Amino acid sequence: MKTFKFYGFISLVAFGLLIFSCSANEEATDKSSEYMSINTNTDKVVYSQKSASFEKIVGTYDIDGNITITADTLELKTIFQNDLKSNGINTTLDKIEIRKGIVGGTTDEYFSLIAHNNDSTVYIATQVFPSPSLVRTLIVMMRSNGFFDTTCTCNGCRRGCTPNVFENDQHRFEWECTACQVGDANDCRKTVTEKA
Repeated sequence: MKTFKFYGFISLVAFGLLIFSCSANEEATDKSSEYMSINTNTDKVVYSQKSASFEKIVGTYDIDGNITITADTLELKTIFQNDLKSNGINTTLDKIEIRKGIVGGTTDEYFSLIAHNNDSTVYIATQVFPSPSLVRTLIVMMRSNGFFDTTCTCNGCRRGCTPNVFENDQHRFEWECTACQVGDANDCRKTVTEKA
């Protein structure tokens, strides 16, 4: 009987310490305020703070490289078109897809949600990330005002002038537009928008 009381007392103390230690170290975290990039080759994770952001599931990918949009494509196009209108570009987006690319100047892979109009003179993209908690699920960062967190618009010519990601001199990822393949390379205009 003494052994039972002793182990009962030890169990009660251990449980109390567990509860106390969990609540004492608990910090208020807002997952929506973290902006994350995961290198799918090396699992390198890069965080930077963003406010009033939240994650939206937009697609899935498998080990064979097949990528599928799971979100409503009409809704995604509408979000992009509203972004374009806010920058004075009125067009109807025809095609939308998730692409996998290589960050310029590195071997890191990235995903982007990209859409373009019928004659391919306007492209708009936002970066998409593997979910840290859902296997083979792709997420995009959204703002509380209904816009994507950051977009890159490239417009001005039919061939070339598409959004890509590169690593700058400070080892940060940035958007760029490829040069026009026909005509003057300066015809391609880039607009990067971060919604507040």
